[in-house]
Amino acid sequence: MEEYRINDIEFKEQLRKERLSYGISQGRLAYLSGITKQYLNEIEIGKSHPSDSLKEKLLATLNLFAYDPLLFLLIDYLRIRFPTIDAEETIRNILQIKPDYLLHEDYAFYGYKEQYSYGDITLMASQDDTKGLLLELKGKGCRQLEPFLQAQNRDWYDFLQACISAGGIIKRLDLAVNDVAGLLDIPLLIEKCSNGELLTHSRKWEAMHAGALSSKVKRDRDKGSTLYIGSRSSSQYFCLYQKDKEQKNKHIQTDIKNRFEIRLTDKKAEKAVRDLLETHSPEQVVFTIINRQIRFIACKTDSIDPIWEWFAGKDRKPIELEMRAESYTMERTVEWLKRQAAPSLVTIHRIEEQNGTHLLEYILKQAKLKEAHRIRIRQMTTAVEDMIDTAVLQKENDGIF
Repeated sequence: MEEYRINDIEFKEQLRKERLSYGISQGRLAYLSGITKQYLNEIEIGKSHPSDSLKEKLLATLNLFAYDPLLFLLIDYLRIRFPTIDAEETIRNILQIKPDYLLHEDYAFYGYKEQYSYGDITLMASQDDTKGLLLELKGKGCRQLEPFLQAQNRDWYDFLQACISAGGIIKRLDLAVNDVAGLLDIPLLIEKCSNGELLTHSRKWEAMHAGALSSKVKRDRDKGSTLYIGSRSSSQYFCLYQKDKEQKNKHIQTDIKNRFEIRLTDKKAEKAVRDLLETHSPEQVVFTIINRQIRFIACKTDSIDPIWEWFAGKDRKPIELEMRAESYTMERTVEWLKRQAAPSLVTIHRIEEQNGTHLLEYILKQAKLKEAHRIRIRQMTTAVEDMIDTAVLQKENDGIF
């Protein structure tokens, strides 16, 4: 019993010390933790002894205040159709990249016949005027475009405005709210859905735990969880998932714990882009969409869940649209080599060591590179600044003074 009391003494001292270091009042911490201010005060003075689960919750809530900002926004998918069939002009004027650095291939998707690509930046083309051109930036494509935007002294607002000014029609937009603090507890939100604590205009939600999809699932913090709210066939739905665990499965480190994705198509996507350009306020655009559609309530009450309320905008800094620029690398090729070719290469190498032959060296010398290989080499060995179409930049700057 004495050991339990010593632990309680250490806990109450740690709790009070951390709370004061963050400048958090007892009332705010109590509200966010779902207890009364009086009970929290009793814990801090040693009058009440909280359960281990409440201790964990109080410290976890306090830990959220260590992050500033709690959230940031990324554009994580973008698809735009342009009313032209002139791919080279679009590459120069919209992407502002020298066309010679994009790989041309005689196939594409969505009914297009050919495509030009730099990593995951893809421009699909057709000779059909009614189809025009289709620019697709998947998650990595958005990150790979950002080094070019930075080198061009442009941001996402500049890029989107250029697309709209060229007659671009937004076909899809994914906005990713990234939670670096752990504000969103995805398994808990799934549990709240099961308990009827989700208020939404959509009647549909689905949860996925490590590949198992159902509308009613047990809470399991040891597995990566995903929550879909809304129909995935509609023009607007939400996807909430544990980003750190998803990336850990791929052996990738990330500082993002959870992600809330708003996935929009057609008119919904078009409106979101125009609202961003008009307001330059990601906070207003993103959380107007979210707060109109969903909210989570506290257990056995009709009041908004305090942590959800915090996420939704109360008493936190406005979210900003950021860049997380990434270079185009040989990652996929290297992974393929490791999985498919490495064992055979090692086998040949060891045989050659024993027999004194040089077959691998001969194979490499005899290999003939195609134009696609040469372009990929140029893409990965040329500085971003040298791939920028400076003629476009000069034209934009003409006549300023």
